[in-house]
Amino acid sequence: MSPDDQQIDPEWPPGTVRIEEFHIPDFSRSNQTSDVILEPKPSNDPNDPLNWPQWRKNLNFGLVSYYVMMVLALIDVATVTWSEVNQELGFSYGILNDSYAAGCGALCIGGILLIPFALKFGRRPIYIFSTAVQCGISIWSAKMETVADLMLVNVLSCIVGALAEVLVQMTVADVFFIHERGVMNTIYFWVMTVGTTLAPLAGGFITLSQGWRWVWWWMAILFGVGLVAFVFLYEETMFCEAPVDGVPVADNVQPKVVIEKENLDSASVRETLAVEGAAAQAKPVVVDQSIPRKSYRHKLALWSPPCLLENY
Repeated sequence: MSPDDQQIDPEWPPGTVRIEEFHIPDFSRSNQTSDVILEPKPSNDPNDPLNWPQWRKNLNFGLVSYYVMMVLALIDVATVTWSEVNQELGFSYGILNDSYAAGCGALCIGGILLIPFALKFGRRPIYIFSTAVQCGISIWSAKMETVADLMLVNVLSCIVGALAEVLVQMTVADVFFIHERGVMNTIYFWVMTVGTTLAPLAGGFITLSQGWRWVWWWMAILFGVGLVAFVFLYEETMFCEAPVDGVPVADNVQPKVVIEKENLDSASVRETLAVEGAAAQAKPVVVDQSIPRKSYRHKLALWSPPCLLENY
């Protein structure tokens, strides 16, 4: 986005947004106070995920975090079963390595194939689809007998599992303001690390105590729990403001300061841009309580109608 769009100092790089407005009542830095500027600016619709109460945001992100941990566990837990698989099914370590490499390659294309559907139909159906597929793949892995099974479960699980590395950031951007996203993405990376590093530890214990096939049965059980939770608790986060008389709502459009090009480098002009932009950004949004809130059934619809491009 351009500096003009955000009404900030043109010397800042494109994409810079203001997240704090400073007030210095006595012009003393020691008594400085500040207000957080909400960016992106929420609409006045109570159904807007940016207007959700904090517990709804945390529940939504908690389910997403569970999904990330399970997907990374599914991708990385296989290696601890290789010794037992080699002895029981006779797969060479070269074949096992090739299957893992094929999965890593599939991670590169999964997002490209599936993210367009999340953009068009919403995040909820893609999360549910992915969790259901991963549950089915876990069952398939538990019953694996041939090299074809081995290759297919690795490739398919990684194609679908690639969503854990791209769809989550879309969800964070849907629900949280810019000043909150650092914490949310830190939690995301921490959960990803837990799934990547601790799953093989648990998988090794299960392999020794129950056999390698039970590693995948446990994965199927845990994905099944996640699937039920997503079906009944995860709300759609893609939000489109309803147009008024066919015209897109422009609540988020900030007033622009019209400046002649030859005066753009003036220090006073830059200060004007900063002050006017901060005032517009910091103006609170009042939620319109007359707008009907979605019912539980509508919140958990399997998919959402596509957003108009100019509204999204």
